[in-house]
Amino acid sequence: MAGLFTPKDAAMNIAIVTINQENAAIASWL
Repeated sequence: MAGLFTPKDAAMNIAIVTINQENAAIASWL
């Protein structure tokens, strides 16, 4: 599986990045 990049992996990465960005934005408001 090493080196194999699937659309599912891309979707998971986008979801993680989006969540991280939202958490950073919330933290900046506190």
